[in-house]
Amino acid sequence: KVLAIVGEGGLDVLCLNAGINFGKGDTKDGYEMVMQVNHMSHMLLLSLLYPSLEAASTQREEARVVFHTSMARMVVGMPKLMKEIMKDKTEGATKTIPSCAFAKAPREWPEEVKMFAKDDVVGTYGLSKACNFVCWAALHEKLLAKGSKVKSLIAHPGTAATDIFAKRFGKTFMTCIGNCMVRKSAHSDADGACPLLTCIAGSGVTSGEFYAPKGSDQMLGYESQTKGPPEKVVLADWEKEIMKQIKQMKDEKKRMDEWEKEM
Repeated sequence: KVLAIVGEGGLDVLCLNAGINFGKGDTKDGYEMVMQVNHMSHMLLLSLLYPSLEAASTQREEARVVFHTSMARMVVGMPKLMKEIMKDKTEGATKTIPSCAFAKAPREWPEEVKMFAKDDVVGTYGLSKACNFVCWAALHEKLLAKGSKVKSLIAHPGTAATDIFAKRFGKTFMTCIGNCMVRKSAHSDADGACPLLTCIAGSGVTSGEFYAPKGSDQMLGYESQTKGPPEKVVLADWEKEIMKQIKQMKDEKKRMDEWEKEM
């Protein structure tokens, strides 16, 4: 349907923004629900629409792929659920996205990341958002290598006062929590959309850039980059560690190709 709408003119912007924050069990084709909705489906859609993005970039000098990550991606970059910031890179640090995260059921999660098992809100949601983050970097690398005019960009909203958790915890509970958050560390849902909109339509953005609220303040904890105007992100060391997993994302692409053949 998208290809029929855009026609030969191509697609100018693909914003990979769909997501859920928790899921119960697996999808019908056997993948963990949050991982498939938040990440794998995005990559499948990107693979199907990529030729149209190239067509647009050829005709109008640019096209954009925009990933949407989250502060929750920190669960992969820091040990012990962010209590210490890569203090010891040889002991106790979770530095990789487990390959079973992309596998069909049944999955066996490594002992050190048992908290990331399916149905765990923080674990699977954080893993999916870390995958978005790594694939942004991997796509930028590939586009740069081939001299493409398509741009790979990414954003996160900070702490935005939305009702994303309402279905799980109830609207009354979330209203109380939301009011506290807004007064202290959150900004509005409209302000939370600004980094994403910067990637979608901002002038002067280049491939490989990352935008977040007060992005110039390195994210060294959940109090960082929570609210404020969108700025280009200065990556912290733990974020650079995640980006080293590009090879694993390439392996995932092979799995996605195999999955597509099965469909």
